[in-house]
Amino acid sequence: ARARLCPGLGEPEPADDDDPATAGLAAAAALGVPRSAVQALARLLADPSSDVRASACNAVKRLSRLRPAVLSAGTGALAALLLPPLAAAAQVKQNSLLQSAGQRALMHTLNACGWTSGEALPPAGGGEGRLHPEARAAAEDFVRRFFKRVRATESEEEYSDEDVC
Repeated sequence: ARARLCPGLGEPEPADDDDPATAGLAAAAALGVPRSAVQALARLLADPSSDVRASACNAVKRLSRLRPAVLSAGTGALAALLLPPLAAAAQVKQNSLLQSAGQRALMHTLNACGWTSGEALPPAGGGEGRLHPEARAAAEDFVRRFFKRVRATESEEEYSDEDVC
């Protein structure tokens, strides 16, 4: 499913983030990603099956880690589409696998956009450069309550990019 949504997902971003030309190329490439691909991913995050939602969370996490420019391009509008369903997955108490996958995907998505604190989040409201109030509230709650703890448990050595479902 990941290959259909985001071809070339397995290629990591260039290591030199300080080069403005590289950053510009990454942003230009991200703008070429159809909004419908991210909308399809958001629909998978809202699927009734917890296995599908966990797999979609893993796909979002992988996208956030390997292609952060896709979610952070412009004002983070594509990431904003994913915040409400990711926050819902992160709050599922009955399924610890889904909850963990949701928390990690949400952490990586917020990190990819640079939204690592409540002050860094875009303001709530409609229009360009603003988050939907529901998305902002969910992101702010997660950053305040869980972000640092989930970030501290993330390990580069673990095979966290593998789909466990």
